[in-house]
Amino acid sequence: MPELPEVETIKNGLVPFLEGAKIKNVSLSSYRLRFEYPEGFKQYLIGASFNKLKRRAKYIIGELDNDNSVIIHLGMSGRITLMGNGHSLTFDDYVYQTGAKTVHDHVTIDLETTKGEEFKLIYNDPRRFGLWDLVKTDEIEKSKHFAHLGPEPLEDDFDGKALLERIGKKAAPIKLALLNQEIIVGLGNIYVCEALYMSHIHPERPANSLSQKEADLLVKNIKEVLNVAIGAGGSTLNDFRHADGNLGGFQERFLAYDREGADCPDKKCGGKIERIVQGGRSTFFCPKCQK
Repeated sequence: MPELPEVETIKNGLVPFLEGAKIKNVSLSSYRLRFEYPEGFKQYLIGASFNKLKRRAKYIIGELDNDNSVIIHLGMSGRITLMGNGHSLTFDDYVYQTGAKTVHDHVTIDLETTKGEEFKLIYNDPRRFGLWDLVKTDEIEKSKHFAHLGPEPLEDDFDGKALLERIGKKAAPIKLALLNQEIIVGLGNIYVCEALYMSHIHPERPANSLSQKEADLLVKNIKEVLNVAIGAGGSTLNDFRHADGNLGGFQERFLAYDREGADCPDKKCGGKIERIVQGGRSTFFCPKCQK
């Protein structure tokens, strides 16, 4: 499943094509995705134009000029492709080689740009764990998708104090707390492992044991690792590809993740990266310098 940096990369790649484009037609397959499409889904889309594309957590939001917004989640195998003028551009090709079979094309949107150019947006999803929904733009934060979510980690006002307030008295391991979307959104396994390593915080530490100083450093490193990953186009695990079709490059910079048995990158440490399982997911860390 793509995490915050991957979804941000896909959103950024779609912006120049979708913003301002008018929806001429919408076709849906006979198969449902994770949820049924809302009543009147096609009717509300046809004739509307995309005003703005945004990201919230791991969702892409397309604000329309009719006071509605399209909400897209790619699930495990969703893939967005743009086709027009004899060319196709794929924005997300991870986990599976999707798109080869048109039977998995579930949403097709015919679009016309402000310059009169026509193209199609095709959403292909073999496993159908993704979703497309439609909500009133001014009610997005109250919707079932977002009402329970915590703050965005890259917002300027998210700092160590805010993190500690979200954690409260929770004594769950800090690794699992950071994966909890009600505490903070968008953080995936890779980026949490990296941020904890950079902050010298042991992944099994109780979340409520962090000091203010540790929380400040952790948030600083969360922002840094996410921004670096966005700049590198995400991670290429499971064959993720970003907007220009090139593989992401963040995996080349992993400090702890997927480096079991390797020397700790800190030459002064002398420890080895170890792997444990937390919440069914692999955690990579250095037991010598992460306390």
